[in-house]
Amino acid sequence: MSNIDWSKAPTSADRIVENPMDSSLHWGNGKKVLIHGNWKSNAWGYHAVATHPTTPPEEQRKTVEDAVAAYPGGWPEEPDFVCLWNSKDERFEFWLKGCHPVGWCYQVCTREEFEACVAAKSKPEWTHTYHGDKCSVLLDEPDCDGWVVIAIDGTGYHTCLPKHLKPIKPTITKAEAWELASVQGISIDCIKKLNTITD
Repeated sequence: MSNIDWSKAPTSADRIVENPMDSSLHWGNGKKVLIHGNWKSNAWGYHAVATHPTTPPEEQRKTVEDAVAAYPGGWPEEPDFVCLWNSKDERFEFWLKGCHPVGWCYQVCTREEFEACVAAKSKPEWTHTYHGDKCSVLLDEPDCDGWVVIAIDGTGYHTCLPKHLKPIKPTITKAEAWELASVQGISIDCIKKLNTITD
């Protein structure tokens, strides 16, 4: 669709959308579609097939941080619910874990991810690196697929496999620290500065 003459588009149109029922094409603008000369706002299901070259990219997906901001009082549902974003109604919803949402909803977070995000806001210490970025582990108990929740400096919250995390300070036992001091002649102060020592 590179041959579109955008000068013929209605003033507020910034895309061409396709009707999912009959594949007809219409001018569109965000959530509205021009149908028979009138802008209709209930045009869910229509999808963009071409956008004006100066149109900004579509709205980014909602994140755990967005959900936390929307519910500052804490998780509003039972623990076995998940938070979804309803892109049709532009609002968060809570569904029982395991239920399959309708096509215009997608899962944003679980209660555990939500609470980890809340906890991270008061936990600024970076403990690891993830692909070179400073991060801290928010939920260090892996889920059933082996993923943990992390907060990355400047980019938000993510999930990753623990093997992709590198501790900023390696953790060693007291026995290993003693071996470094006695066998390799490294001072205890230097060992403490460069390592986290555990029992």
